[in-house]
Amino acid sequence: MPSAGEAGYEGLEKTNQLIAKTDGADGFPRILDITNRDEEDYRLNYLSCYYEKEEDFVSSLPDREITKDEAVEIGDQLVEKLGFSDWKFYDYTVVKHTEQVFSLFYTPAYEGVQTLRGPMINVKSDDLYAANYYYSEIRIGITNGSVTSVELVSPMDVVKIENPDVETLPFEEIYQAFKNQMQAQFTKTTIIDPEIPGIDEMEMEIRITKIRQGLFRIKEKNNQDDFLVVPVWSFYGTAVVDGSTWTEQEFVMINALDGSVIDTNLGY
Repeated sequence: MPSAGEAGYEGLEKTNQLIAKTDGADGFPRILDITNRDEEDYRLNYLSCYYEKEEDFVSSLPDREITKDEAVEIGDQLVEKLGFSDWKFYDYTVVKHTEQVFSLFYTPAYEGVQTLRGPMINVKSDDLYAANYYYSEIRIGITNGSVTSVELVSPMDVVKIENPDVETLPFEEIYQAFKNQMQAQFTKTTIIDPEIPGIDEMEMEIRITKIRQGLFRIKEKNNQDDFLVVPVWSFYGTAVVDGSTWTEQEFVMINALDGSVIDTNLGY
């Protein structure tokens, strides 16, 4: 996530940002970036800590390949140390160049139930009910077994529990709502650029590869200050076009309370 200055946000006179340089005990300076904005158009609450010259720090490390489980163990210990023991590991990416680079993602859990990770939304959406606030997560960068960066995005406090024992719809109704939305929303021309030559001859199918149950934050209509966290089912899959499998993505998220579709890009 770029800092407020790098992102080109409008109205920066209403955004507070602190960037500080610190001397690390290991001899490598770090940068602390804190951004805060609480206005009706959009909000920012973001904190990051990273090496000023990460390449210099990484070059000082011995080559060390670790497993995903070892990376998560490092991340878990750091999250616990930072005081976010109720946040849980959600997903990761790994890239192998000359060194091994992990990116770990953590999301908050409430009463032991984890929130699903949302997309990087457009905080400046003109939609009347858009959340305009990034989804909560912690990101941890690990290279050759050492932490290189930490980011905290949109932390939130629980102010009230609306219903401690809420009743959700049976999965059969959730699945029917999912099928209805898939048929209405996804066609060949919504998946493939209709300007591509020969699109009419292309064969396409959507394969659902994963279904996740959890919690998700949505915007409460006509309320600028509070959000709701509701139980959801999310359906992920890939498009297969002429035998080529595309990258996995989220297709539909269903509110488990009423069967409505949640637009995760808008936050409601």
